[in-house]
Amino acid sequence: MKNQPVENHWISLSDIMTGLMVVFLFVSVAYMSEIQKKQAERDIMFEEFKASKEQLYTELDSVFNEDFKQWKVELDKDLSIKFTNPEVLFASGKSELRQEFRQILDKFFPKYLAIVTQEKYKDKIAEIRIEGHTDPEPIVRKLYKNSMLVQDSTQKDSLQLPKNIQKVSPTQLDELDDAYIGNVQLSQDRARSVLKYIRNLNEYRELPNEQKALLQFWITANGLSYGRTLDNNKKLSFETGETINNENSRRVEFRIVTTSEKLVEKVIKQLQ
Repeated sequence: MKNQPVENHWISLSDIMTGLMVVFLFVSVAYMSEIQKKQAERDIMFEEFKASKEQLYTELDSVFNEDFKQWKVELDKDLSIKFTNPEVLFASGKSELRQEFRQILDKFFPKYLAIVTQEKYKDKIAEIRIEGHTDPEPIVRKLYKNSMLVQDSTQKDSLQLPKNIQKVSPTQLDELDDAYIGNVQLSQDRARSVLKYIRNLNEYRELPNEQKALLQFWITANGLSYGRTLDNNKKLSFETGETINNENSRRVEFRIVTTSEKLVEKVIKQLQ
């Protein structure tokens, strides 16, 4: 019997490699398509977030443009509103609102409320911070100046200063006070005074309970002492390196904090 050619049932190595390359190519194309899809979704989220922030700024600027000029108030792109006229806001070293500042808040807050409580911003706002800021002068020194106390004076302490500072010289005051912590207390008291006042406005009291609950979740009072002083251009002196302007630094801010952190967390989860 003649030898029959033996049929080779083994696939050549080159055929195997070709097949694997084709499979790898399809997997790569599918993976890249999914990556591009997720990137497009993230781009849309960021664009929507950016648009909402810009829209908030535009609305605030449109509604308050003339008022802010009159009140000497600054609106920044970071959605902070700076009341930087200390003579209008509070007496030196005190947290009681001056009458003029009360009148400004009477006009400001109802309009502000109408903007931030719109349904379209409900999931874009994380917090509304009422911030109190001071200059670096120790609070005890401010009270000392206001009380007009001098060494060995028998004048009564109308501001009820602690007994240990009622009859000390001005040069000794700094040793009795941690200036930063003292101003934390003052700035916190001022922020709390503003919050208390706006909560007692009719426009706030007459809100539906659901909106009141939302505002209580959003609005916080924060005393920041002189940690974020301003320069002559009302920019943060720590960042610019410029000289501190005490008058600009003594201020109250309304600051909208957006839900950017939640957005970043969502994107990170998608990348994992």
